Amino acid sequence: MAQTKILMGGTVRKAGCYWDRKAWSLVMLRDDGDVLPGTPANQYIRIPFLLALALIPAMGALYVGFLPLIGFLIAGDVAIKKILRRKPAGSPAG
Repeated sequence: MAQTKILMGGTVRKAGCYWDRKAWSLVMLRDDGDVLPGTPANQYIRIPFLLALALIPAMGALYVGFLPLIGFLIAGDVAIKKILRRKPAGSPAG
């Protein structure tokens, strides 16, 4: 298996689709000689166009699926913290 080449932000690249590993975002360079956005701290992998076409709806489906879950988890966390802050009955006020 060929080793994947890691590309740094701010470098001049050929036109194509690039995956930002840290931000989990897709960057499309339209023309040869375009610059990858960001600084050298941003790391990209060049991916085939057909893979990019498959990733876009999959990422949208994950977002739509996990958004309600995250809301329920946050609401549950707030409720649990509120219950744990409550003073037991009969404890002195203060």
